[in-house]
Amino acid sequence: DYTLPDMTAFDFIERKNKEHLATETPIVLCSALADLNQMKLPVGVVATIPKPFQIPEFLKTIKLCSDRSLENAS
Repeated sequence: DYTLPDMTAFDFIERKNKEHLATETPIVLCSALADLNQMKLPVGVVATIPKPFQIPEFLKTIKLCSDRSLENAS
């Protein structure tokens, strides 16, 4: 989610990338922010899902991102 208790998701991702933690892990960002798709997304964000979302849409996006990640790893 974009809005976390102590920071934004972008802050978290920036810290994760700066500290080289799980850099190959694809990130799917879920948010109710209407302008999320117009924001410059941090490195590692491979998809966004607007809230509220339907579970089938969520699972489809996660599977697609996971499949891409596996393809890139080989």
